[in-house]
Amino acid sequence: MNQESHLLKFIDIEALTELVVNFNALTGLSVGITTTDPDEHIIQVGWADICTTYHQANPETERLCINNRSSICSNLAAPGEIRLSRCMNGLIHACSPIFIDEQLVAYLFSGQVLSSPPDIEFFKNQAIHNGFDVDCYLDSLKQVKIINENQIKIFITLIVNNITLLAEKNKQISLTQDRLNKQSAILQKVVDLAPIGIGTAKKLKVDWCNQAMCRITGYSEQEMLDFNPIDLCINKEDRLSPEELEKEYKIKGYSERLIKTVNKAGEDVDILISSAPIDSQTPSGNIVFTIMNISEQLRNKALLIESQERLNIIIQATKVGLWDWNLITDEFITDGSNFELFEGHANSRFHTIDQWKNSIHPQDSSWVEEHLKQIKKGQNTTWSTTYRIRNTDNEYRWISSTGAIIEQNEKGVPTRAVGVDRDVTATKQLEIERIEENKKYREIVQHMNTAALTLTPTSDNKFIIDDFNPASESISKTKSKDVIGCNYIDRFSGSGAEEIVKSMQRVLETNKPERIPTKHYSFKEFDIWGELYIFLLPSKKIALIFNDHTEIKEAERELQKHHQELEETNITLKVLVRRYEEEKKKQEKRLATNVQMLVNPYLERIKTTPLTERQKSYIDIVETGLSDLSSPLATIAAARDFQLSQTETKIANLVRQGYPSKKIADIMNISIQTVHKHRAAIRKKLGVANQNINLTSLLNQLD
Repeated sequence: MNQESHLLKFIDIEALTELVVNFNALTGLSVGITTTDPDEHIIQVGWADICTTYHQANPETERLCINNRSSICSNLAAPGEIRLSRCMNGLIHACSPIFIDEQLVAYLFSGQVLSSPPDIEFFKNQAIHNGFDVDCYLDSLKQVKIINENQIKIFITLIVNNITLLAEKNKQISLTQDRLNKQSAILQKVVDLAPIGIGTAKKLKVDWCNQAMCRITGYSEQEMLDFNPIDLCINKEDRLSPEELEKEYKIKGYSERLIKTVNKAGEDVDILISSAPIDSQTPSGNIVFTIMNISEQLRNKALLIESQERLNIIIQATKVGLWDWNLITDEFITDGSNFELFEGHANSRFHTIDQWKNSIHPQDSSWVEEHLKQIKKGQNTTWSTTYRIRNTDNEYRWISSTGAIIEQNEKGVPTRAVGVDRDVTATKQLEIERIEENKKYREIVQHMNTAALTLTPTSDNKFIIDDFNPASESISKTKSKDVIGCNYIDRFSGSGAEEIVKSMQRVLETNKPERIPTKHYSFKEFDIWGELYIFLLPSKKIALIFNDHTEIKEAERELQKHHQELEETNITLKVLVRRYEEEKKKQEKRLATNVQMLVNPYLERIKTTPLTERQKSYIDIVETGLSDLSSPLATIAAARDFQLSQTETKIANLVRQGYPSKKIADIMNISIQTVHKHRAAIRKKLGVANQNINLTSLLNQLD
């Protein structure tokens, strides 16, 4: 497998599986995704029973499946290209390549459907030819969906586009992770150079420390090795025992204490010592600890440092950047987090508000300019806006900015504003993509031959119809304008309606698609047979997809009628065949008796007369031919699959008539050793080798 081109390099298997399962529930199409080798499967969802139970279980039909899969994806080299093919097993299949960064990474196979009503005779003959149970095979055929080829192409375009989009998103996430890893490496270098003493210990013995640790304690790195961090505390009453330290680890995950210690020069030093377990909750494992010299700052400075650290954690955790705007001088100050968090956010380059405005997206610049004027006039004291700004890569990012006026002059004129920026590009892109997906979904639904409608759930357990496609109008004989805005149960009450409502409630609660198998529905305006798919859309609306099976049910009734007629015909044929077989056996026995009684005696008399060698040969040939003709053993052997050879059959017939081996050798003009060899082979094939059973009696019993 070529890992560099594998689809799973770009997409998590669980996310891909969820996408494919939802697509299958929406369209009813089977989906298979392979690597660039079409025989190497990644995912298979919704495989048709007729394929898994029959076509892929039979070597001959499976070979047709494999050949079709190889040929359908051959030379598919362009993104968006879709190839449809009817396989030799009679079903429609489709294939489309999946490209990421202009590189082929996978193939998407779909189909296992029909584009028109099936040719029953073709599939029946195919079942007989391949040894399938005809009735069960045709039952599986009934489950195969009928979808026109244009609709299949639309569906496949949708799923391929979604897979590609998901891969591109994951690729961006991966790039972001790489950047975070690089930042982590930088952080490691900062730790090495930090003024805070940092060390690690195993079993409460120091095994590494940085230079700051040595400066604070006054000991060399070598002298610090095997030092117990607990011994840094000179006041024994302030020391924590290993048991107390373990308890703190289990409760808080770390330990932090302000203690007094004495450096190597004998000077008292106030330090803040912190420690945390690395790979266990006990001090006897690996721990990391830090010490900070706070002799000059003591409590006030410690609190200030803690406050600043908390602010930094909040900024990093919420991925925001801070800014400070002097409304008098238009000086614009931002912190470094803008550049780090927004991948080169333009704010990190700005020193004046005009520089910032020049990077605003042209479509946002006019309203942003008006917004700034209102801030300077004091009309907006607090605000929250979203706009687009160009970064250092000349790409536009969506920024959510929240700000407030914090200072005014004696006249009440705003003089200073501060705020935070947050990069919401990913959220905005998802919002835009969701809108586009909803448009595509609506367009597909409007052109589907399958009834589809969407409903909005309400807090009082109602489901309000807000979309009703033309196919739904056709099936229900109801105009969309008459049902949109209505509660589903109020508009479509009747047999089966309550079950549909309960299923929608479960889907809403679990977000798991449901399928109601084919059944009969009786509503006020119409009766119908069909199967129903119910699933939750990203917009939190409920989608109903209804496959009309009324015509199929009517065809099933007609087929059942024909089936009964065929059953009666089969019974009659079986009786006739049985009678024919009985008569055939009687004729064979009669022929054998006549030859033995009326012909063989005269042949024996002729053989006692003076004969030439040629005449004796002719007599032997006649005897052998009459033996073959009169004996039913060849028929019996074939029927019971003894698989006797032609020579073995002739010898078996002569043994059955009571001829000894020497006589058989003379008749067939072979050696007696050869006769013995064939007799042994016959015994083996009849299953009586090395058994004390008379072969002549056994062969006569086979009659």
